[in-house]
Amino acid sequence: MNILKTNNMKLQIGFLMVTIACLTISLNAQRPGLQRNNPPRVDLERVKAVKVAMLTQKMNLNTEEAEKFWPIYNEYEKEQKKLKEKFQPNKDIISMDDTSVEKHLLGLLDLEEELVKMKKKYYLQFSKILGYRKVAILAKSDREFNFAMIDRIKNLSNKGSK
Repeated sequence: MNILKTNNMKLQIGFLMVTIACLTISLNAQRPGLQRNNPPRVDLERVKAVKVAMLTQKMNLNTEEAEKFWPIYNEYEKEQKKLKEKFQPNKDIISMDDTSVEKHLLGLLDLEEELVKMKKKYYLQFSKILGYRKVAILAKSDREFNFAMIDRIKNLSNKGSK
């Protein structure tokens, strides 16, 4: 049984790496001659398509589940984006007075609290369609995808600045 889990994990990691590699190749193909002052742009529609494919595969969604799940997931992403846009972090906390820093931190905590409430609401909706196991796989895979994309974009930016 452990061998099957290990092989499945290797397949999933391999799938993610191939997907990211394909995305990187397509991004580089669209932007010949990266310039130092012109960092690479990311095709958000293509990233979304790759993410949908990867999450669908990781959660092993059947057609019926996918038809019910994706519209709700899209609402979830829109609401999450809307919440995050409300809080624009002030990057210069060193020069802020103590009252402003306190307000900034409390605002960040309020945002995190709202995000947790929103995630609970949507995870409950997802679980009614997919069950809790697939929701847990979604949470893990979504996080992994986001970190992988951040790393990939950083690597592209670093290549472009050399």
